[in-house]
Amino acid sequence: KLRVSKSFNVVCIALANKLSRIAYAVLSKNEPYQAQQV
Repeated sequence: KLRVSKSFNVVCIALANKLSRIAYAVLSKNEPYQAQQV
């Protein structure tokens, strides 16, 4: 969840970091992205 106490920029950076990690993992492993993996 996005917290009200955090600034909008911090949330944007956190989401960008998460997406970049996912993209790096997909590209480095040459496997399709599996969203349901726990």
